Amino acid sequence: MSLALRDATPADLDALVDLERACYPPQQAYSREEYRYALTRAKAVNLLAEEATAIVGFVGAFHHRAHRIGHVYTVNVHPKERGRGLGLRLLEACEARLRTLGMTRCVLEVNVENEPAMRLYEKAGYARAELLEGYYTQYHVNDAWRYEKAL
Repeated sequence: MSLALRDATPADLDALVDLERACYPPQQAYSREEYRYALTRAKAVNLLAEEATAIVGFVGAFHHRAHRIGHVYTVNVHPKERGRGLGLRLLEACEARLRTLGMTRCVLEVNVENEPAMRLYEKAGYARAELLEGYYTQYHVNDAWRYEKAL
């Protein structure tokens, strides 16, 4: 099957919430309202990966023009589709879009226990920048690493 990357729209809301639920336990997942905001009101890049009619991945990043910083808020790849390089492909496409918007740096946070995500970010060229103690409220361990990358 052919994989296509495209902009996510409000019409994709249900599918994106389903993907979020497949990727995270309920207490860690973003809500429908958070996705609605990201898709309709936020200054954001929202890209999805689609095969046939199924959404298999998503990346979202806010952009802050005054500071020229992109902020990846989520990278989701359906558990059945992991290991194919989709996360890296989504991140690279998001970064390219952020560069066209004038962003010069990108940041993201990741739970200190999320080893697969940290491997992905490091493979994509992100560097661990700072420990954020108590950053999250919904994990067993709520600390996060902030990662940064020059665009």
